[in-house]
Amino acid sequence: MPLSTSLLATKADCDVVLGNLNTAQKNYDYKRLSLEKSSTSASKKAGSLDSNIASVSAEITSLTNVLAGLPDGPTKVEISNRITKAQYKLFTYNQSKRKNGTTALVWLESQLNDMNSRLALLATDIADVTARKAAVPA
Repeated sequence: MPLSTSLLATKADCDVVLGNLNTAQKNYDYKRLSLEKSSTSASKKAGSLDSNIASVSAEITSLTNVLAGLPDGPTKVEISNRITKAQYKLFTYNQSKRKNGTTALVWLESQLNDMNSRLALLATDIADVTARKAAVPA
């Protein structure tokens, strides 16, 4: 929706609006930078989390197969404890994946697209008010 710049009657009115728009632009630039850093971080973590999850899942499978063939005794208890620890690791990796993995990356990219759209609209608004300021008589 285009701005009603024709309502701005003086250069001072234009300066007030431009001040607010420039402040908003700086805030959005800062938020965009933060989202870019978060996105880069999530991108780096996503691959390692996926490989860690695959590794721990394979460990659990192999330990479970070993456990099935063991007689009761201390070795069976030790393997059972290792399975429990590996299951906890898998749980924490899956929790981390939700916060820093591929799903988080897609969400951050969506937020970044939204922020870039807002900045583009804001740049248009600044240009419109600047043009109105130039057209207003002194």
